[in-house]
Amino acid sequence: MKKYVMLALVAIFTMSFALNAQEQRPPRGERDGQKMQITAKERAEHLAKKLELTDAEKAKVQALYEKQDKDREMMRAEAQKKKAEAVQNREEMRAQFEERRKAEDVELEKIIGKEKFEKLQKIRAERQEKMKARREEKGQKVR
Repeated sequence: MKKYVMLALVAIFTMSFALNAQEQRPPRGERDGQKMQITAKERAEHLAKKLELTDAEKAKVQALYEKQDKDREMMRAEAQKKKAEAVQNREEMRAQFEERRKAEDVELEKIIGKEKFEKLQKIRAERQEKMKARREEKGQKVR
């Protein structure tokens, strides 16, 4: 009797491992076939919680994020049209993005204040270090 119970347990465990090995997950960042995208409102709320922003600051940040989203969408459309050129002009594009990011940071600092902006910079630096460590673990090229 004990032999049959043990045999049944071994069979169950073997089947459960086999089923788990066959489980397929959608690609990272996708849910139900649709890519995840965080809205400007959600980003503003997240920032408001982290930095304890007032409602007025939150509204201004949300408006800034909406403007940024529109600009990025236009830039994506442009990049799709000029994909071949974009490969050749990668450094130029990177410089444009960096310049735009700095301008957006200046505008954001005016809205939320220097103290809260420094706190945001610290959060960004920590996140960047985590991403760098993850890339190093995977053996990817790190800039």
